[in-house]
Amino acid sequence: MTDKNMQNNKQEGSKILDSNDNLPFSQVSSDNDNQQTQTSIIAHPPKIYTPSDTNELANTNSKKKSWFNISSNEKQPIKTTNSKISTIIVIEDPDLTKECKAHGETTTKQDNENLSISEESIIENDPRNWSAGRKRLILFLIAFAGLISPIVCTIYFPAINDVRKNLNTSEVLANSSRSIWFLLVMRAFQASGASAAMSIGAGVITDVFRIEERGTAYGIFFVGPLIGPLIGPVIGGYLDEYLGWRWIFWMLAIIGFVILLIIFFCLPETFRQQSTIPKKRFNPFTPLLLLRYPFVSIIVAYVSAVCVPIFILQTLVSTSIAMQYNLSSANIGLVLIANGIGLIIGSVLGGKYSDCVLRRAKKKYCEEYPEMRIQSLWLGAVMFLAGMLAFGWLVQANLALVWVLVAMFIGAIGMMLVFSATATYLVDALPTQSASAIAVYHCMRLIISAITSVIAQPLDSAIGTGWTFTIPSIICIFCTALVALIPHYGRQWRKNMLTVET
Repeated sequence: MTDKNMQNNKQEGSKILDSNDNLPFSQVSSDNDNQQTQTSIIAHPPKIYTPSDTNELANTNSKKKSWFNISSNEKQPIKTTNSKISTIIVIEDPDLTKECKAHGETTTKQDNENLSISEESIIENDPRNWSAGRKRLILFLIAFAGLISPIVCTIYFPAINDVRKNLNTSEVLANSSRSIWFLLVMRAFQASGASAAMSIGAGVITDVFRIEERGTAYGIFFVGPLIGPLIGPVIGGYLDEYLGWRWIFWMLAIIGFVILLIIFFCLPETFRQQSTIPKKRFNPFTPLLLLRYPFVSIIVAYVSAVCVPIFILQTLVSTSIAMQYNLSSANIGLVLIANGIGLIIGSVLGGKYSDCVLRRAKKKYCEEYPEMRIQSLWLGAVMFLAGMLAFGWLVQANLALVWVLVAMFIGAIGMMLVFSATATYLVDALPTQSASAIAVYHCMRLIISAITSVIAQPLDSAIGTGWTFTIPSIICIFCTALVALIPHYGRQWRKNMLTVET
């Protein structure tokens, strides 16, 4: 093989990266003494791998089925001493490539399509090569840390009436607060710290898990934050009823301290070190710049619209619906259990369903790109709209509480199918900015949710519960139509984004 052919093969091979292949290979050799590269030739389907791709090939053991389908094999990076990894030439087997060619796909087309699949760096301690047990531990830790944010948001719901009465009738301390305004300021300060786990957790998952594992990992990660809405109101209701509402905030302080200790002593650093340190000034508003890209702004707008009826539900259950069905503080928390169980089931199923859709599409089209995940969103969108509309009109008709809980449960499952698909899509589409993407994802939806919590009860009193849920559902339908553009134009939008940034 001539030097010119070797050069052409290397250039063509650098275009093709398939992060889902774990291919056995005979030899990757390098002459450490002379610091010269060599070539290994392997009979296999037509793929050419470059040095940036050799971590994927370093796995010589077959995959074992493991917990939640997270790869149980620990891949060891190829170690060399003052040498360059050789180029690996793979000989084409026509029989194995017939299916891909039937779709009219060529190996040179895929280079511009799979923009989201980043090259695997040859790093001795690459987190994606850690053992399955270590990955599970990290996933459990960040899921547990994610508990604090939703607990902070929901634990006080059953005590809203008591807090309002006490702060309006006398000078009461709320963990040293003497007025409602001081309480609000401290709550905002508390929430700013509690929210960090969501965006940082997304970055950790991107660092540790490969693209074909991320949907399942995200589903498991969301279980932690979703247990919060399940247990938060229950804890808050009983604390308010038996110890007083001020104990709610002492409990939050205790939970936060325990989580801080666990993260500090048990969570390893997963961010892979770069060869150079970027000389940029810190700007906390940089993630907001991602909203200028259509595929990001559409997803964020859609998720924000989905959160409106959910926060209306949580607010009304604690106020007008509680009075309508004569619910005590403790019973309000128990009613919200139906919502929490639906969220947890939807989270686990949504992550696995998203990965399943991605694998099926990859097998069909012989390529993999983030927009394939959007196909897993439609089922959740239908379930969510059906659940929210049914909830609103069932409450307005004053039907039995059990039917209201069923509608709440269905809507919660649908919401998590939507969240799993959209969050994983953003992380896959922006692998080097995953934490920023999830930060703006949660920031915008929570801003909308805060506004919703203020207007929910006046809106319900003015137009009725049925229309209070119907209006935001119509907005969700419009945003769903915008999301339907992403499978058609998302890849081009991502190419344009790379052009703007370079």
